[in-house]
Amino acid sequence: MILARIPRCRCAVLLAAIPFGTAGGVELAVPGPGSAPSDPFVGGKAGDRARWLEPYGGDAAWRAEMWGQIVALHGRYPHILAYLKDEWWADEAHIETLCALAVWRSELDDGGVDPREELAFHAQLTDYSQALRQEGGGVSKAWKPGAPPQGWAGE
Repeated sequence: MILARIPRCRCAVLLAAIPFGTAGGVELAVPGPGSAPSDPFVGGKAGDRARWLEPYGGDAAWRAEMWGQIVALHGRYPHILAYLKDEWWADEAHIETLCALAVWRSELDDGGVDPREELAFHAQLTDYSQALRQEGGGVSKAWKPGAPPQGWAGE
């Protein structure tokens, strides 16, 4: 079910009210657990972490991939992420949120089948943008995407 992949989404109630099946001849089924590309676990083995969380023990390749996806996410939505502060990578909540959004965006691009997933993604992205604005600091302290900082990828 789609709601299992949309934690804390403010539109979850709306999504739950819309039945799956067909609408106007369009199939609205969502791929089941373990089906590509939405397998949420790194490596697909029990005990592994969700793809948006760094594997236990650290992983330089994961960090490099996530950095690239976050830079791409910022490039795609620069106005929404305009208040993302420099050194966000020092805050675990920002790391996990940005990685989750980046993985979610990637899954939508690679195989989204339900337009409600897209709407839920944008609602969550907007909520995160509002949280960034409330943190303060203004755009003068905004992050400028580029190469990862020293130490991000285990250098």
